[in-house]
Amino acid sequence: MTLVPVEASPTSARHRAIEAPPAPAPRAPSIGVTLAIVVSIVAAMLIGREPGIGTIIAQIVCFAGLLTVGVWQLPRTEDRMERLRDLRMWLLATVSIAFTVIGSQRDAGWVVAVCFVAALLTGSMALAGGSAFAGVLHGSVATWIAGVRQWPWFLRGIAAAWRRALQGSGFAVQMGSLIAAGIAAIALVAAMAIGAVDPVRLLIALVVGTLTIGGMFVLATRPRVNPQWTVHRGLRTPFWVVPVALLDLVVLAHAVIYVGGIVRLVVLVGVATVAIALVATFAPRDTTAQQMTLRLVLGPLCIGVLLHVGVAFGTILDQLDTNGLTRARLAAMAVIVFVGLAYALIVLAGITMRALWLPRAIYGAAIAVVLGFALINPDATIAQTDIDRHVRPELLSSLSADAVDALDELPEPDRSCALREIQADLAEPDGWFAYSHGRAHAREVLAARPINSAVTC
Repeated sequence: MTLVPVEASPTSARHRAIEAPPAPAPRAPSIGVTLAIVVSIVAAMLIGREPGIGTIIAQIVCFAGLLTVGVWQLPRTEDRMERLRDLRMWLLATVSIAFTVIGSQRDAGWVVAVCFVAALLTGSMALAGGSAFAGVLHGSVATWIAGVRQWPWFLRGIAAAWRRALQGSGFAVQMGSLIAAGIAAIALVAAMAIGAVDPVRLLIALVVGTLTIGGMFVLATRPRVNPQWTVHRGLRTPFWVVPVALLDLVVLAHAVIYVGGIVRLVVLVGVATVAIALVATFAPRDTTAQQMTLRLVLGPLCIGVLLHVGVAFGTILDQLDTNGLTRARLAAMAVIVFVGLAYALIVLAGITMRALWLPRAIYGAAIAVVLGFALINPDATIAQTDIDRHVRPELLSSLSADAVDALDELPEPDRSCALREIQADLAEPDGWFAYSHGRAHAREVLAARPINSAVTC
């Protein structure tokens, strides 16, 4: 098995891809320099220890600023303008903002973390793009990587902007932008010195500024994964048919005698995915007989994984009446649903023997699952499910303010015990920038019907 370099062509686009060296980046424009600093200041002022409406405003300002820089300040290359006209970029940007909106209006920390990570991944993908599996993975983290690595590029842009301003090239715009950014930075340092801004906000400003620099660099260079290698499909049929057939038997047998465990499912899916990827990449499929062999051997493996997914999901449902729904079980159900969708797409690709659409389809399935997971309000779903099944009330005391409506229906003293920690967490009012519907609604419920502090839990 050898990898043979070839020239990029429509034929080679179907094969494996590697990252192409990015084109030389233009200097960071003065407006872009100002943008990174101003967005950092906005983030430090509007994003606190509790996420809220300020987080949404900061992200919208960041996206709007990046797109403005991309359209008006960076050189108008055809590749970049084509990307800015791409409907998928705008769709992913919208999804990224949706994740931020949902996350900022939830109180459960684990849900907030999932939403914000998803927002960062989809936001990076919106700016960088990607089509093959390597491209999708690269695009999802391109902004993060560029932000960390390209601080020297950003600092050179600052130096170049000062030189152009002093030489009189666009003096008013250049100097005005730099002075505005300098004043904003000095104001932040002064606020830190007098204790008006806590260190957490400074860290937030640094992270948001770094991501803004990464987004600007990605727009400037458009790094992407280009098909430049073809694969020598020299894996002889006897070498892979026998081991994969044995793996088929193991997967199918395990689905029949399944006794539960998300870890086992993850290991099994990992092994099956590696086997499918290796065979699909290196096994020949030029003739009808070779394609039929691939379908007959890999098909049962995919079906076995789908059976295993169904049995695992059913097992979790069976456990709800006795053990209730927990955060771990709900997260496991989301993972199982994603694995099922991904393997259904793989089966469809195996039937057609065309998989150029598969990476983005699986990425879309992941987005749909995470978005659905966030929209169902996990803590509220857990509380309502457990209350309906009369699970022990003490298991509900660790839930967040998102579950207040369901917990408010409990009889006393269970209600007061379940809501006591939530009321303590909500004792301090939020600023307008930290407004969250989940926390605001919980305060209204508790104000209308206070808990009994005399209850012993």
